[in-house]
Amino acid sequence: MYFTEFLKSQYCDENISFYNAVLALRKTTNEDAIFNRCKTIYKQFICISSPTEVRNCYYINYNLYNFSTCIALFL
Repeated sequence: MYFTEFLKSQYCDENISFYNAVLALRKTTNEDAIFNRCKTIYKQFICISSPTEVRNCYYINYNLYNFSTCIALFL
């Protein structure tokens, strides 16, 4: 709770949303549901220019850009 409030005060609340989405993904057992949750997490938090993109360093963003050009074929 305090950590969530701290992130909101630092305008980083998308990070806690991302964390909660990954926790929910880890509890999922159905393969189709896992695939759909992964697509949702990717589009919502990881994809370049997504509405709630998680902040990363330059190196990670560079690799995500290269990865996203490949993964776009599957989404």
